[in-house]
Amino acid sequence: MSASARLIGQKDPVQGQEILCAGPISVGRDPTGNSFPLNHASISRKHGRVFPDGTHWMVEDLNSSNGTYINDVRIQRVQLKDGDVVRFGDIPFKFIMEQAQAQQASASDGFEPTMMMVGGLKGLQKAEPSQVPSDFEGTVFGGNAAAFFANQIQQGAQQAAVGAASVGAKEVAVAAPLEAPPQTNAPNFFRLKLTAILTALVIVVLLGSTIAYVYVRGNTARMRSDAVKEIKRATDAFSRDKETRSLQPDQLAAAFNADLVDLDVLRKSIDEKLVALADAGANYITELKDRKEKVEFWAFERKLHLFIEQGLLDKAVNLAGEWEKEGTENQKQLAPLAQHLVKFLAFKKEFPDLPRSSKKTPDKKRVLQLGDDCVKMKEEYARISSNPLATEETYFKRATTSTIDNEEARIAWWRQFWSDWDEHEREPDATRKKVLLDKLKRTYPNSEKVVTLN
Repeated sequence: MSASARLIGQKDPVQGQEILCAGPISVGRDPTGNSFPLNHASISRKHGRVFPDGTHWMVEDLNSSNGTYINDVRIQRVQLKDGDVVRFGDIPFKFIMEQAQAQQASASDGFEPTMMMVGGLKGLQKAEPSQVPSDFEGTVFGGNAAAFFANQIQQGAQQAAVGAASVGAKEVAVAAPLEAPPQTNAPNFFRLKLTAILTALVIVVLLGSTIAYVYVRGNTARMRSDAVKEIKRATDAFSRDKETRSLQPDQLAAAFNADLVDLDVLRKSIDEKLVALADAGANYITELKDRKEKVEFWAFERKLHLFIEQGLLDKAVNLAGEWEKEGTENQKQLAPLAQHLVKFLAFKKEFPDLPRSSKKTPDKKRVLQLGDDCVKMKEEYARISSNPLATEETYFKRATTSTIDNEEARIAWWRQFWSDWDEHEREPDATRKKVLLDKLKRTYPNSEKVVTLN
């Protein structure tokens, strides 16, 4: 049976509270369906449970929304160890195993050395140490004691018979000494058994250590792999659900602000995993860093769009400049393209219509500069065509390709407007000038700049 255990709350609202785990403990927000109800926003109605399994204690997540964690690693079902921090949602508990009482040893094995009185039988002589057969030593560990005592009695009887015959004959002679029994190299069973026992113990310890090492190593590797898989699933889900949406212009700001909140949570989760797996293999760390770079890129493109939506062009340009100075290698490659893209997105927001239907007129210098930027933008996109951040399906990629395909034509229309305007302004002949003015008014009927001309 498993020993009892305790869960000790580590922060409010359960700071210092202890839960005695004498049997299964269920945690959840439902006050009637859980043995430990916990009313907290991060806790599901049926969140998780701690239960005994043979000689161990286990913790299991019950498909909760915010997950169950062991030492900040999200789990489904894992064996608990003394000192583990179990976190249900945002509420952590420390798991403490109750130490089992050491049991008193009953008795060594009940054997005490026995004094053997050989003279109890008339005529028996005291057995010399050399005459004590090795069977005696064996009696300590289960040898044949009966055979030993029978052997002694038989030897004593033989010696008594010889003595009696000598006295009866009243021979005055010195009896010939008894011939000592031949010395034998009998095996020492005590040593053999002790050696076998010690060898078996060493094998058991080595085998147990090997199994424990393999289990711990395998369990650790599985937990690390699960942590990375959790991040991969979360980032893939974000890309699938968020990056492929079609948003109307009036929906973009609200959607991107909500995305930034989700991305911040995801980034913090990756940072926690990077700390927890600092001593793990390079593959785990590389995968997590790649996922973090994606998350940062998604946040970057959303901030760019939000700055443009708010008319904060300088902030958008500065954000791209920060990437160029302090970003990763992939981010630094994207920074020049992002700076060009910001200018086009800002221009499109400020002048959404073509010159024929637009009332406002952009600055001539700005239009000419954007024409040059179209060429540079195409070159930048071709240069980084192998960069995964630029080529994966994102808002950034769609905005870039759309700009390359469409904004060049928009800028060409505006350059034509300024060409027509300059031609009218430079014309010295009054008749010809009036013809050019009529052309301007027909071509750009809504332009406030053209309407002011006489």
